[in-house]
Formats: sequence, C-alpha cells, structure tokens
Amino acid sequence: MAIRSRGRNVLALAILCGIAPPGHAAQFTRGVVVERGHAEQFLPGDLIAVADPGSIALRIGARATVDGEGLSIRHGGAGDATRRSHGIVAVDGAVLALSHSSVSMRAPWSTGLQVQRDASAWLDTVRIDIGADHGTALALSGGSARLDRSVLDAGRGHAIDTRFPNGGTATVTMRDSAAHGHIETGDVGLVLRVVDSTLVGDMIRSGAGMLDVSLSGSTWRGAAHGPTSFALERGTWTMTADSGIGDIRVGRDGRVALARTGTFGTLRAGTWHAEPGAALVLRTRLDAGGTLARQGTDRLLVAGDVDGTTAVEVVHTGGAGANTANPRRPNGASDGISIVQVGGHATADAFRLAGDHVAVGPWRYQLHAYAPDVSDPSQRLVAGEGGFWDFRLQSTRVDRHGRMPGQDALRGGAPDRAALMAQVPAYLVHDHALMGFGRAAMDALQADDTDEAREPALRARAFGGDSHYRSSLGFVDYGVDYVRTDRGLQLLMDTPVTSTEGTVLRLGGGLLAGKSSVRTDTAEGRASASTSAAGLALFTRLSTDGGWRLAGGLVATRYVTAVSAPGRGETLPARHAHGLDTSLSLAWRWQLGTHAVLEPGAAWLSQWLSTHGATDRDGIVLAPTSARRAVSRIGARASMPFAPEGRTLYAWETYLDVRYEAASDRAASATLSGERFAAGRAGAATVTSLGLRAELWSRTSVWLEASRRTRSGRAGEAGLRAAAGVSVVF
Repeated sequence: MAIRSRGRNVLALAILCGIAPPGHAAQFTRGVVVERGHAEQFLPGDLIAVADPGSIALRIGARATVDGEGLSIRHGGAGDATRRSHGIVAVDGAVLALSHSSVSMRAPWSTGLQVQRDASAWLDTVRIDIGADHGTALALSGGSARLDRSVLDAGRGHAIDTRFPNGGTATVTMRDSAAHGHIETGDVGLVLRVVDSTLVGDMIRSGAGMLDVSLSGSTWRGAAHGPTSFALERGTWTMTADSGIGDIRVGRDGRVALARTGTFGTLRAGTWHAEPGAALVLRTRLDAGGTLARQGTDRLLVAGDVDGTTAVEVVHTGGAGANTANPRRPNGASDGISIVQVGGHATADAFRLAGDHVAVGPWRYQLHAYAPDVSDPSQRLVAGEGGFWDFRLQSTRVDRHGRMPGQDALRGGAPDRAALMAQVPAYLVHDHALMGFGRAAMDALQADDTDEAREPALRARAFGGDSHYRSSLGFVDYGVDYVRTDRGLQLLMDTPVTSTEGTVLRLGGGLLAGKSSVRTDTAEGRASASTSAAGLALFTRLSTDGGWRLAGGLVATRYVTAVSAPGRGETLPARHAHGLDTSLSLAWRWQLGTHAVLEPGAAWLSQWLSTHGATDRDGIVLAPTSARRAVSRIGARASMPFAPEGRTLYAWETYLDVRYEAASDRAASATLSGERFAAGRAGAATVTSLGLRAELWSRTSVWLEASRRTRSGRAGEAGLRAAAGVSVVF
C-alpha cells in the first residue's frame, strides 16, 4: 500500500501529485503520514478517506505537529484482534490539534485516535464516531488528550482505553464534552478530569495502572469496577450495576444515585469523604425489614473510614410501610433495613436522611445509627470482622410529647410508640368527628320550637359549637384527641297531615348545609381537617292534649373533607362520605302548675356513616369505612311558661333541660395502606341546656338554646353548643 508522506514541501508535492493546492479542499484516499519532526496543517474541507483493512488514515510521526480545522477522516477498513484500523495515530512526542473536525470509523476493530507515550492531542469541537463492534474512540498508551466541546461516541465499545503494556500514566481532560462507551485501564494508568461534561458507560480498572477520576459539574451514568479513586462535585453519578471504588470523595452538590435496573444494587468503597451538600440516593423496599433475607434495598458498604456528613435520599421502591419493631418495645440493632455499613471510623451523623424522615403508608421512617459496640454481627455485609457502624431505616418512635429515641425522656422509660405521618391522626378521627357533626345537626332538627298550631310553618335553624374529644384509647394504641368546631344552617317547612281535636301530626322536610373543622395536636405534630356538609332532612311530630309528644327525624348528609398538615400542606384535597342519621324521641308534658311544667323523656339516635376510599398525596391509601353508632338519652325538662297575650309578645317559655347520654360504636377503626388502627369510641356524657322560646305576634316563634356537654368518665366529648331558630306559621 502506498502511503503519501507530507513534510515541509507539501505544496510542491501536492502540485506534482495533482492534489489541489493550498487554499482549496484536498482529498486523500491512501492515507497521510507526517514524518518525524515535521509540521502539517489541514485546511477546512480536507478529507482523508481510506478503506484498507488494518490501515492508518493519519499517522503523525515522533515530535511531528499537525494542526487541522474542518478536517474529516473516514475509515471503512476493518481490523482484527492483532491489527486494528486507526483514524489517527500520534507517535511518541507528536502534537495534534484539531478543531471543528470529525473522525468516523465504520468497521470492527477500529480506533479513532491513539495517543502514544509523550504525545498530546487537543480536540476542540471534534467528533469521533465508532460505528461497529470492538471499537475504541480514544486509546492512550501514555501522553495526554484534551477535549473541549467534543464527543467520543463508541456505542458499546470503549470511549477511552489504556490497556497497553509497560506501565505509565495517561491524562485526559474533558470540558463541555461527552463520552459514550466504557472507560477501561490496563497497565497504563489514567487520570481523567471531567468538567461540565457527560459520560455514559462503565469505568473499569483491569490492570496494574491507576484509574483516578474527577467530575465537576458533570454527569456519569454507568458502573464502576475498581477505580482507584473517584471525586464528584456539582454533578451526578447514576450507578447502573454493582460497583466498587477504592476512595470516593463527594464534594459540594455531588450526588451518587444507585439506579440498577431490576434488582437492588451495592456500592462498595474503601473510604468515603463527604463535603457539605453531598447526597446519596438509595432505592428501598420500605416494609418491616428484619433479617437480611427480608430486606430489599440498595446499599453503600464502606470498608474503611468515613468523614463528613452525607444526606441520604431514600426512594420508595415497593412496600407499604410498617412498624419495624414490636409494638410494645423500641427498635433494636436487628430491626428495620440496613442501608449503609461502615467498617472503619465514623460518627452517628455521618449519614442522615434528607428531609428528616421518609413517609410510607401511615409510618415515618428515620435513619438510626448503631455503633460498633451495639450493631448486630448477623447483619454484617461490609468487609472485615468485628464491630461496624450500621445505619438502619426504622420506623420512628416518639413519646406523647414528640420526643424521639435517644432523648432523656425515652431513655427514662416514658411510654413510646411508632410515629405516624403528621396527617394520619386526622384520618383516624375522621369518622368519629363526622358522627359528632351529624348528632349536632339532628339535635337542631329535633329542637322543641314546635308549637301546636294547625297551619303550615316555615322554619330556619342555625347551630354551632366547639367540642373537645378525649380518646378512649391510650397513647401507645394511637388514641387521638381532637377539637371540633361545627357550624350549620337548616331551612325547613312542615304542615299538619292529621289534625283532630286534641291531636296534631305534623310532617316536614328541608335542607341542611354546614361546616365542620377538626384540629389534632399529637406527638406527630398538628393536623387539620375541614369538612363541608350538605343534606336533606325529614321529620315528623305527634302531639296530644294529654301531653304526649312523639318525634322522629331522618337526615341524609354528604360530606367532603380536606386534610392538611404543617410542613406538608394539603395532603388530601377531598375525601367523600355519606351519613344517615335517624332519631326517635318520646316525652310526656306534666303540668305542675300555671307556670311549672316537667317533661320527662327518652330519645334514641342511630347513625351510619359510609366513607369512600382515597389516596393522599404522600401515597397513604385510605380504605373505605362503614361505621355505626347508637345513642340513647334519658332525662327531663323543667320549664316555666307564661302567656301575656300582648300585641308583640304573645307567649314565652324558659326551660332547663338535663339529659344523660350513652353511646355504642361498631366498626370503629381505620385501615391505612393495609394497616388497621382502632379508632376512639364515643363515651357517656351529661348534656345540660338552657333555653328560651317566645311566640311573637301570635304567628311567629323564636327559639334560643345554649348547651354544655360534660363527659362522664375519662373518654368522650365535652364542649359548648348554641342554637337558634325562627318559625313563621301561615
């Protein structure tokens, strides 16, 4: 094969050979050799195109210099395992500077650019493409290469390869560039400095030479197999397979993310150094964990020392969350999920969770550090023997004051339990609170503002109040106390359907609208729920001259509830529920004197609430619920009626009402992400009411009432309620 040499007399050589003179693009089809010590410059548009197997398109001799702008090199000849095809070979001491150029290798066993010992190459806006198997974009047996705004695209081959004998070290610097393909070293070591660039492919140290990698403002996606050291700042390494590195240094805003496809991955390091802003991303199946066989997670295993503090971001990959310890005892060294282990020196804050905790289902996981003297040897995965640091994800435990393990209160034996997400307490009291609103609405509907008139009537009633509920469950059983505020309005109409001498039967109905807000303040923090209510009401009342009064009511209500928690915002924008409340009451009016009436009576209230399932913004799955409550009341009312029969005030009456109430709940529970929690039950209470009813102008009645509820026993509701109404007979 004839190779055309180009030396200092290139112009005369180009004319004699019929090649375009300088100033015009030239095409070389048999390759170019720049002889030892010579200098050559290629012009924009120059093309070197060869196809001979195992040939070199451009060979730069020892201590020769080549400058080129706009040069294209195309090689279509295949090499083999013993003799590769080359686009450019820079021999010992050669200097290559290319800009706005390209090297395209289309056949197997090809190398785009090879830099030999003491040679150097500078590529500015240069693209080297390898289009077949067993290809290498940049090979170095020593020397150095600098890439600015350039691309090494070797596909499944090698972007950079230093697998040559005789040792030494090569240096590659990349800036604003990209490399696609593996980076592998042999006996020749490699110092790779990458700035504001992108790497895709594995890094492999397969010989005695070092592999020292530093990334700044760059991204790398691939696995590491034995690099000597790796430093990262203002960039991200996405690890795609199990990896091992001697020394890892994660600087400011450096992020190491394990993202192995399919199964979980492990990163093994000799040492780990972290600077402020360092982050480690691990995927974990968040469940109860326990033995190693039951854990599913990415891991960092550091055989040596760790310094600095690394923020660990845990990515939820399956699992519905769980209490990682026995409900009646704290977590131990074998509970939960081990995500980082350190065989050398470390501190308890060497790794911390980003964002303080991880939310899965109703549970909060935190990262707990177990020192070498307390870690469980059966959990050891890091190399070595003896004690080790074990950083484990475990459900957080708190006492009733929100203090966590390690604080004096818990070490002193204060009762504690697994912590919940801040919004969960509001979910646990949801059904109980809505039934409380339903009872208040029924009380307003059945208020005794009804007169004995035998004409139709229009009625408007308003009610409101504040209730304080104390749970029937203890702290360790997730008992939740709350404060509820109710406001409601009813617009009603009724008419007599049967009216005989001495007996009046009235039947009516109307609309209900209201608001209810709930606030919880637990060890997890504060949460709030806001509910809008709208419904239909039916009621009936039978009165006799003998003093008997029989009343019944039915209220069907649709509820929509939104839940919020500080620091998390609105976690549940709308949870729907439907309630059906029915009541029946019986009383006998005993006239003791002109201005004294005693009215003993009893009432029964049946409540049913169906709540739809939902999923909140933290992924907590709220299962549908169906709750029932039965309420019984017994008591008496003492009233003082007056009938001045004036032009404005026709009649009026004041009264004192005392009732004892007992309630029974069925299906009082909530299931969140598959975890069932008992819910607090209603308790007994005494309700004392003071009221006034007045008839104005003989056809208008007004009614006012204030009530105080006092819980009987430790659990139940207490609070104040007020109601008012007006009715007009026509």
